[in-house]
Amino acid sequence: RAVHGHATLTEIALSAFEGNPSEALHLAFELAPLADEIGDDSVRFGVFGNLAHLLGIQARYDEALQWLERALHKRHFGGGVEIPLRDTLMQIYLWNESLAEAATQAEVTNNLLADSEDAESFYGLWHLLTRVKWLYRIDESAAGLTLATASLPKIERMADRNLLERMNLLAAE
Repeated sequence: RAVHGHATLTEIALSAFEGNPSEALHLAFELAPLADEIGDDSVRFGVFGNLAHLLGIQARYDEALQWLERALHKRHFGGGVEIPLRDTLMQIYLWNESLAEAATQAEVTNNLLADSEDAESFYGLWHLLTRVKWLYRIDESAAGLTLATASLPKIERMADRNLLERMNLLAAE
């Protein structure tokens, strides 16, 4: 069952990446009831986090927050497991203009990154996009630009062209 869960997570990611968020959302909703049953935390967090992100980009913020709460309600997991969930939570708070809550998640995520080796991981580097957007939103554009430009060499080493292009756009902004 866990293998099926990981396969469906891959399908969800591919659907979203290929510009079909409605199919990705459909697949995530299908997998959600099985996620707790499977007992594999990586499946559970992946499904709930993807569901929250997909609902968030559709401005269905309350639903998105409920899924993130389900993912995070038991305990703090730290590192690579918790960072993408906290990042999605921060994004949703930015989207719905809850800047105080976004600031709280910025601090929590920053502490998670400082306490682990995940700062230059895939999730750590992608979180920098959210952090730069947040800094711009709270009128800390100089700090946002500094962070964006400082992150570019790290992102180049990771060879994620999508992330690199997005960060270059934020720096140019």
